[in-house]
Amino acid sequence: MDQRTTSSPRLMPLPPEHSPELQDQFEAMRKNLGFIPNSILIMQRRPKLAKALAQMTAAVWDPEGKVDRGFKRIIAHVASRTAGCQYCMAHTAGGALRFRHRRQEARRGLGVSDKPPL
Repeated sequence: MDQRTTSSPRLMPLPPEHSPELQDQFEAMRKNLGFIPNSILIMQRRPKLAKALAQMTAAVWDPEGKVDRGFKRIIAHVASRTAGCQYCMAHTAGGALRFRHRRQEARRGLGVSDKPPL
């Protein structure tokens, strides 16, 4: 049996101005990430879905949480690397640098010794 697959149609990101009701969420993403991810710009075709994702993201990255936001960035990067998602690896590494989380701080936070093994 000859089964051929075709690629799914690619949805282009819409400009942020497309959904004025999402401007607060977009601005929070710009502040937190430095950009608005294409995934959310595509998702704004369903504003309720985009708003729900933005609310969940805000809850995860709440600065009043018990875990340091920079350390959360490192955890996100390790999870992305483990999953092999290069897109996520790029933006989580960028986010960690954005919050100036230094290598030594990250190593201590992950429980890795700064001393070389004997």
